[in-house]
Amino acid sequence: MKKYVLLVIIITIFFSCKEIKKETKIIEVEKVKTQTKDWVTLFDGNSLDHWQAYLGGDISKHWSIREDELVFTPPTAEERKADDNAKQKTFNIVTKENYSSFILSLEWKISKGGNSGIFWGVHENIKFNEPYETGLEIQVLDDSTDESVIDTAKWIKELQETGLDIQHIRRENRQGFKAGALKEGLETAKGEFIAIFDADFLPDTDWLKKTVIYFKDPEIGVVQTRWGHINRDYSTLTRIQAFALDAHFTLEQVGRNSKGHFINFNGTAGIWRKDCILDAGNWEGDTLTEDLDLSYRA
Repeated sequence: MKKYVLLVIIITIFFSCKEIKKETKIIEVEKVKTQTKDWVTLFDGNSLDHWQAYLGGDISKHWSIREDELVFTPPTAEERKADDNAKQKTFNIVTKENYSSFILSLEWKISKGGNSGIFWGVHENIKFNEPYETGLEIQVLDDSTDESVIDTAKWIKELQETGLDIQHIRRENRQGFKAGALKEGLETAKGEFIAIFDADFLPDTDWLKKTVIYFKDPEIGVVQTRWGHINRDYSTLTRIQAFALDAHFTLEQVGRNSKGHFINFNGTAGIWRKDCILDAGNWEGDTLTEDLDLSYRA
């Protein structure tokens, strides 16, 4: 049964000081022979017949096939000025059909400073500018005991109807409180990286782009981002709270990090490598500061 779409998503970085031409190569290392008519070779080293641009249309000329390799070459500054189509920031391609089973075998080469990736489980939806946004797995860990549960369930259902992989996770008990909820969610989480937000946080639309890239270093276990404030000037109390939090992030966290010292996860607005959480013993509910506890163990 066909369900999912394979996606190659490319995000290119350009520098104004000088022109740098980067290339991303996907080299076929093993051709998968069609054993039955249910199997399709998506890239045979000769054509892109099974691929199209995200949301339809022709594939950009900046994609090419060279000696059995699928290559992406970003447009130069002059090409971006001359070609309106080249002004787009991404040149994503997706499979024309949806597939539930696939074999992926490749070698990946990318120039220094580039940023690209492969996603699966995504689908095309004009409501989303970036296809990777449709491939996210979202869990709403809800231990609420009031009527807000009804509204939350309603909103999640509406989002599910758009195609988002979002689940409303409720527990029969509140054992371990936040740590317990995080631990239960981790049991079914499919991703390699776990981004965590409290309900009152509003991440920027490019938050994932700015954080996931740091995990190219295999020694990185968690990335913590700075908190902002929507209601800083609401009252004297909020101004004091904002000042204290700003001091923590700009002085303590930045100062420690600059010297290579320990910094801790602050419970929200951060992203963990899943293996790091598990290797450190997972979330534990025997403390009020589960974020600091896990940080020390990790």
